[in-house]
Amino acid sequence: MSQAKTSVVALICAAGQGERAGTPLPKQYKELNGVPMLVHTIMAFLKCDVVQEVYVVLSPKDAWYDVLVAPLVGDAVKAIRVGGETRAQSVCHALGVLDDSHDDTWVMVHDAARPCIQGSFIKKLHDEVLQRDAIGGLLAVPMVDTVKYSEDEVQVKKTLDRKKLWAAQTPQMFKLDVLYNALSDALVDETIAAGITDEASVMEWAGVSPLLVQGEVANLKVTYPHDFKLAEFWLTQMKA
Repeated sequence: MSQAKTSVVALICAAGQGERAGTPLPKQYKELNGVPMLVHTIMAFLKCDVVQEVYVVLSPKDAWYDVLVAPLVGDAVKAIRVGGETRAQSVCHALGVLDDSHDDTWVMVHDAARPCIQGSFIKKLHDEVLQRDAIGGLLAVPMVDTVKYSEDEVQVKKTLDRKKLWAAQTPQMFKLDVLYNALSDALVDETIAAGITDEASVMEWAGVSPLLVQGEVANLKVTYPHDFKLAEFWLTQMKA
């Protein structure tokens, strides 16, 4: 497939409340180095030449984007206010809005809470998926810690073989219509829907084996209060 003919849009998930982050506003609006987290995330995609359009999926009740983020990112970013109760629902609803007008388009779905994403990471995913003619792929890092399995969150049941384990990151890249159809089908069943934690997981359910593209530890997901300082560190290092 010729990269020159490939259309790629980015969909940034920003409809969550981030309750574990311990912030009064949804965590995507907390400042990192003086700028809302979501701005850092958006700008990485706006500056990456393999991405043609950038969309942000928001909760219909979001009252902060227009005030805190839109003035800093401009009209190049389009907000889609169709966020659902879960991440999978939010992505599915947003893809439904885009599906009819984006034939033969790839979508990169990315978490707003991964503000340290870099253009080089985005391009690496893009290039490897296309060069290997893959059905799609995701950034991920091999597990380096010894991983324990517990059934009660108190005692260790067993140790897992970390050589076979990868920690999934975003962005995750698939054909827009293919991902939309898979999500639409999966979300009909509550049991199946409960097991969908990212785009790769629903594609796995649909019988697809996504490509693993090795990412970087710096592309962390801000989840807990202490993660904000770590994200600020990485953002500072990237500008150094």
